[in-house]
Amino acid sequence: MSEEKDGICILSLDNGGPGTYSQLLFLKEQTSRLASDLKMPEHDIYPADYFDLMGGVGFGGLVAVMLGLLRMNITEAIEAYLSITSAVFSEVSFENVDRDINTKRLRGAIESMLQSRNILLDAKMNEGPFDQRKCKVVLYAGDSARIDHPQAFRTYSSRGASLNPLVIDAVCATMSLPSYFQPVMIGPPRRQQSFVGGVLGANNPTQLLLKEAYNIYGQDRRVASIISIGCGMARARPQAANLRDEPDVGKLLKEMVGGCEVIANQLSTWLWNVDGYLRLNASMDMETMKTRDWNSLGGIESQTSFHLARSEISEALGTALGHLRERIGTATLGQLNFSSGIKTTAKTPPAVSPHFILRKQPWAKMVDYLVTTPPSQQKIFPITGMGGCGKTQLVSYFLRQYPNLYAQTIYVDASSSSSIKFDLQAWARTLGDGHDDDVWEDAIQALSKIPGGEQWILILDNADDPGLDLNQFLPRHNHLTLLITSRNRDIGDHGPRSHLELGEMTPEEALAALLQAAQRKLPMDDEELRSAQTLIGDLGWLAIALVQAGSYCLSVPVPVAPCGSPEESRTVLIGRLSMGSVHNA
Repeated sequence: MSEEKDGICILSLDNGGPGTYSQLLFLKEQTSRLASDLKMPEHDIYPADYFDLMGGVGFGGLVAVMLGLLRMNITEAIEAYLSITSAVFSEVSFENVDRDINTKRLRGAIESMLQSRNILLDAKMNEGPFDQRKCKVVLYAGDSARIDHPQAFRTYSSRGASLNPLVIDAVCATMSLPSYFQPVMIGPPRRQQSFVGGVLGANNPTQLLLKEAYNIYGQDRRVASIISIGCGMARARPQAANLRDEPDVGKLLKEMVGGCEVIANQLSTWLWNVDGYLRLNASMDMETMKTRDWNSLGGIESQTSFHLARSEISEALGTALGHLRERIGTATLGQLNFSSGIKTTAKTPPAVSPHFILRKQPWAKMVDYLVTTPPSQQKIFPITGMGGCGKTQLVSYFLRQYPNLYAQTIYVDASSSSSIKFDLQAWARTLGDGHDDDVWEDAIQALSKIPGGEQWILILDNADDPGLDLNQFLPRHNHLTLLITSRNRDIGDHGPRSHLELGEMTPEEALAALLQAAQRKLPMDDEELRSAQTLIGDLGWLAIALVQAGSYCLSVPVPVAPCGSPEESRTVLIGRLSMGSVHNA
């Protein structure tokens, strides 16, 4: 197959901190497998020979430069990465950040890397041998004047005006994390522009790279492989106190990581039927992802290895390697960028669980305020309570019971600022012609101009982060109902008179939830009823725990045996209910 007709391969590298090491480990696994399949030494496998286009942001951009522009093999890239991070971060204070010193160290480390590869320090991105290489590289940085506008620095020519900075300036710009490094000035005298690392909405650059590939190769060129690699996704939310105490650079990094995964989730829906798309991103403990852990990467290596050992990941990586070698594309760049069948859709509320139990008092308050009370002013209805008490399920049930109450239902994941912005943007782009390029601010404007005679509802679900500034996402309009769910009781201050605090279930509700999940019905004999009531108390009257216990009773019968410890008692209680479930099945 000729190079002009075969499917192209794209490598996308997220922005991030120490988790960039995880990206290199994923690529090392890939090159190791390729070397084995091709019966070649691993040091003779160069990623630049297999990818047509590489792009990255931040330290992901550094990896793209090392592999694509400097043509390193993966071992050389890991050594260069460790050398740079050691030079920049070995003596860093994360409590008293000196951006001038940090910037000087970063520039010195990048200069050393370029000189070791015989690259002149006055070499530009798009000139000399770089624009002749098969693998094209593009880096993204943010314009300091507008952080949501990505600026591309390319090793190749493109249509329209574009900056052609020095290689060292482009690399430093994409890596200059705000609050940690100084911005990088690029451009001719008197017309210089200021750039920083990290672009709102583009820290996972996969969508930008698909558009870039379309502009390079045209709409009819097929795509064989799209590999997107993250820097780690958080496995646990940090405590509120830790979040407030952490330096700004750490909070910004975690915001970037969260934003990258939001885009990845959108792409998994958008590209679900594209054979060549693969997302690799290991779950990381938040402690592992701290910016101060540059010199302690063992945890990242362990968690990346654990991720690669999962059978579904290993199988997906094997399939992706086949696409890299065979280069047979099934979808064109035109289809990927513009097909009406492959597009981002607005998020919808989760379905009502078959185990949902309606709680009378909270339901009555919700209906009275949202349905019965006349809309003399904007309605704001906060629902707060501990995790698993049924806040989101109550909202989903309400929407199912009153499907015609609102002309528009906008559902948003409010777990972070990034997720809110992306969900609002996705909804805005479903509004029809002229909205294809809307951003989240356009959604806020649309929610502030509701047509007369209509009622809309904006649902901000899981707004648990006490450090989140929610006010910027709360449009004011009398015909827009705001419904907010949160574990944070202070969210109730947004609507103190309507605030619904969802506490423990009543004994009757808790028993109904347990028995429904276990597929049991009253009456029960006295011993079983006492067992159920004891189990309910042991589980703290919590809806999600009761449903899980009931489901376990249904699926896994447990023998009844004498025991004494609380743990053993719980097993016996579940066992009694389980045996009853089997007998009544």
